[in-house]
Amino acid sequence: MNTKYLIITIISIVAMLGYISKAKAQDAHFSQYEASEVMLNSSLTGIISKKDLRIASQFRSQWGTFANKLVSTSLAIDAPIKDRWGIGAYILNNDEAKIFNAFNLVLSGSYEITKPQQNKHKLYVGLQAGIIYKSTKAGDLIFDNQYDDGNFDPDLPSGEPLDRQSRLMPELNYGIYYAWVEKKKIANPYLGFSLLHITSPKESFINESYASKLPRKWILHGGSKIQISDQITLDPRFLAMWQGKASEYNVGLNAMFLVNNKWSAIAGASYRIKDAIIAQLGLRYNNIIYRMSYDFNTSKLKTYSNGHGGIEFSLIITGSAKTFARII
Repeated sequence: MNTKYLIITIISIVAMLGYISKAKAQDAHFSQYEASEVMLNSSLTGIISKKDLRIASQFRSQWGTFANKLVSTSLAIDAPIKDRWGIGAYILNNDEAKIFNAFNLVLSGSYEITKPQQNKHKLYVGLQAGIIYKSTKAGDLIFDNQYDDGNFDPDLPSGEPLDRQSRLMPELNYGIYYAWVEKKKIANPYLGFSLLHITSPKESFINESYASKLPRKWILHGGSKIQISDQITLDPRFLAMWQGKASEYNVGLNAMFLVNNKWSAIAGASYRIKDAIIAQLGLRYNNIIYRMSYDFNTSKLKTYSNGHGGIEFSLIITGSAKTFARII
């Protein structure tokens, strides 16, 4: 690998890890975190076959055992431009129990640092810019001050100075991704880093003097594509995320079994440490991938959730404009 590419990678890693201790909270997450690659890492934008277009959609519902469900939905689109560039965008909506909502609209771009003509090592960088709109239904919130002798009285003042019920914030993300793509190798490892919410904007619904900011989010992900045979491909992978005092670590294995030239079966399992065991199944038909997964809760909340967690679906379609025209 060329020295200048190695230097760029090292500088990016050091710059990202240097901020981890400064973050303060946690975003919503998907168990199939790699399904919408544009949302995982901006540098993955447009890394698909030349002249192809990719659309990825996800749906996740969880914690319906306790009260109103937490529902996350997303739609991402990306495509390569010329030899080295990729462009795309995504929308992400998190509906938290019909009381709090966060909506993201983000544009994404990537650039291949390595020469496109060589097929051994690939290094990409990416940048995203957009908006985050957060809102809450203050009338549905419950506070300690509204309890009188153990009885809840909604007419009592909450004592919370909510100056607003919505907030519009800027979003800026950065990513870098390396992959060993030499076809003659049995194993092709890959590694990526991304930083979300670079500007750490204010997100408080209380007065401006309250210094509550959206914490930066750090993501380290990687794995290796392993070609066991012409019919079987394995993908052991890991994910580590840090945001504020929260952290998440996920290790797992996906497997694809080629049935014939059109059909493949997909199976996988992963473990989100101290939180959930995740099982998934799926099918691939030509350039269409459909997967579903379920989280079996293993945390301390399993007593109250009866082990139930979240169900998730993803759909990925890749192809030319003609391919999408036929589907529509």
